[in-house]
Amino acid sequence: EQGKGSKELHEMIDQMDKTEEDLVNKRLTNEMMKRQQDILTRLLEHEKAERQREYDEQRKAEQAYEDWVRQLRDSTYVDYRIERE
Repeated sequence: EQGKGSKELHEMIDQMDKTEEDLVNKRLTNEMMKRQQDILTRLLEHEKAERQREYDEQRKAEQAYEDWVRQLRDSTYVDYRIERE
């Protein structure tokens, strides 16, 4: 997966370089506009995926904490019951 992301990153950088070259040379073509739109789309998709990863990590952390609290509460209750008996 890491290699795939690296390849995609290099492809996007190449596209950005081509777009920059076209802009500097004042070649405003439909191809250049489509390339620019593709770059923007890929950047937005990457941002969305990154936000989802962060959300998933936060959710896992919260779930682990809730599990820990539940386990602590349950073991404390069992200890309490044993002491009372």
